[in-house]
Amino acid sequence: MIRYTFLFSLGTLISRILGLIRDALLSRYFGVSPEYDAYMTAILIPFFLRKIFAEGALSTAFIPLYSKKLLKSERDAFNFASEIFTIFFVITSTLVILAEIFTPQLVWFFATGFRDERFEITVKLFRITFPFVIFVNLWAIAYGILNSHSHFLIPALSPAISNIAVIMGVVFSPLLAVPIFGPACGFTVGGVVQFVILLYWLKRLGYSYEFKFKSPELGEFFKLFFYSSIGLSINQINSLVDLNLASRLPEGSVSILQYANRLFQFPLGVFGIAVATTALPTFSKINDPQVRRKEFTKAFRRLIYFVLPSFIVLLILRKEIISLIFQGGRFTQKDTLKTANVLLFYLLGMPFYAYFSLCSRLHYSIKDHLTVTKATIWMVTVNVVLNLMLYRKMGPSGLALATSLAGIVGVVRLNISSLNKRLIGFKKDNEIIKILVTNVLLIFLTVFLSKYSYSNMLLMVILLLLGGFYILTLKIFKNSENEEFLEIFRNLIKRR
Repeated sequence: MIRYTFLFSLGTLISRILGLIRDALLSRYFGVSPEYDAYMTAILIPFFLRKIFAEGALSTAFIPLYSKKLLKSERDAFNFASEIFTIFFVITSTLVILAEIFTPQLVWFFATGFRDERFEITVKLFRITFPFVIFVNLWAIAYGILNSHSHFLIPALSPAISNIAVIMGVVFSPLLAVPIFGPACGFTVGGVVQFVILLYWLKRLGYSYEFKFKSPELGEFFKLFFYSSIGLSINQINSLVDLNLASRLPEGSVSILQYANRLFQFPLGVFGIAVATTALPTFSKINDPQVRRKEFTKAFRRLIYFVLPSFIVLLILRKEIISLIFQGGRFTQKDTLKTANVLLFYLLGMPFYAYFSLCSRLHYSIKDHLTVTKATIWMVTVNVVLNLMLYRKMGPSGLALATSLAGIVGVVRLNISSLNKRLIGFKKDNEIIKILVTNVLLIFLTVFLSKYSYSNMLLMVILLLLGGFYILTLKIFKNSENEEFLEIFRNLIKRR
């Protein structure tokens, strides 16, 4: 599984780096502005549906059932996939038509603080970006099929196409009468292309679409999908409440919140979600509870191996990293300081959200979606209450702090259930101790080297030194995750 995690992380890393380039260009072209507030609102609503259905409920309900079918018959598994393709094409197409008709009402609902210019431009951008929903759901089904067949690199790389399309849209935006329409068009076009690419790989896999509605598992799928979508809808309410309250703050608050959130999500997506995503098909194929617990422990080791150093470096060097990526053009030093302050509060919850992703996949693999739903209800309740308490006093920072505290509560609640159900068990693990000790040493070294980050060039050298130190120290400790990671990397180099 660590090989799959590495490949998935590599693909996601490339995609996320392109995402950072995209955001760096957006910050320089549009900065902290009403136009960028409108753009982020217009794409966050499709992203909201993507998180609930495409990357969330659809994947967590589809992959366990598809994986079980695949063990028996590839043809039955392909037929089941065709049925899901048909159903979600009809559902999402209907949803898009309704959204295009009632766009002003939807924008008002999600961003009640927008008035005049920001409201009008958000409505126009929303109509451009919302068709993305159709293709991202079809993409998610293709993604799940390829993951179930142990193909992780190409699916993880595919979102890079969407980032490239947005980058092209930003570059050519000055040629448009309304420049912000450029990245919006790129956003939708990228969604179409990334699905087409996975469709090509499905053909190579041997898959061919057939119009069918005979699978007895459809009822079970929709039952799992329903529970997952409720849980994930509840969880995504956090993002919508953040957006709504940020829209009531001074202009640019939505932009600041989203710039910080991008960096918060970077290591979480590259490593935290990567470990969880590659673990789900493996967990789903295991029937022995003891074996499943052992696999969870291995996945947890991989999680902290990747996530903890990312968390430490980003926390200590957050101002310098924000300046490196975003500062320039319309994004000023003052904007850097504001974004760094918001990022600080987001990062407090990052390790917990990474762990929640892994632990929730464990429950999904045994079709225990209800437990995850209950945990997310706790998270949302805490987040909404704290948001309302903190946003006026602390601004975007208060929204970020509420998000982190909600994540901590969710992990505690889910962990209690996992222990009661004997899905996990904590025992002394020397490999985990080695990783923790190395990360403590990394903290001291990062604090020391942070004094010398005078320029962007020096900062990049420091980041390389920190990465080298981390890998070398764990090699000295003979950590198993580190050894497997290096072996996979050496094999990839040899193949090239």
